[in-house]
Amino acid sequence: MPQAYEPRVGDFILPPEVQHTFTSAVQPADQIVTSLFLLQRRMRFDQIAIRVDAAGAGGALCRLGLYNVDEDYYPSTLILDAGTIDGTVVANNVIIIDETLDRGWYALAILTNDATIQFRYRTTSISPLGGISATSVVNAGWLVASAFAALPDPHPAGGNIQGRRYGGLRLAELL
Repeated sequence: MPQAYEPRVGDFILPPEVQHTFTSAVQPADQIVTSLFLLQRRMRFDQIAIRVDAAGAGGALCRLGLYNVDEDYYPSTLILDAGTIDGTVVANNVIIIDETLDRGWYALAILTNDATIQFRYRTTSISPLGGISATSVVNAGWLVASAFAALPDPHPAGGNIQGRRYGGLRLAELL
């Protein structure tokens, strides 16, 4: 019987997927994009990160954060607004955090002020929201309009399902 993956300190915990398929795309400005992920146990994280594959225009920023999710997997209360990364830097951009999360579902959030930043994302992911059979895209989270500013608490209502998985958290400690 195959053994379940046991995360190690230093691993990045990413929204779940069935295979590694990476691509890049721009994300609309002034829209919160969330990617759902499940933790199987209590963990402490020391970084939140996102990959910029092509730089945005001068002054481009991307805000990163975390939300709790409610019983229908929609983001609810804000856990963490981690701040911004420079969207003009092509790199794995990280923000140092110190956040402990219990077992359960969460949503990684990004919000940009520039629609020219090209982010790396994962496709063919597993999600409690199901798939879109016509495009073989799995519904990965939510997309909702929000002016670029601090992440709102609670998360705005009325979002649409979206199929991209952005970002990750670096494991600092298994608890």
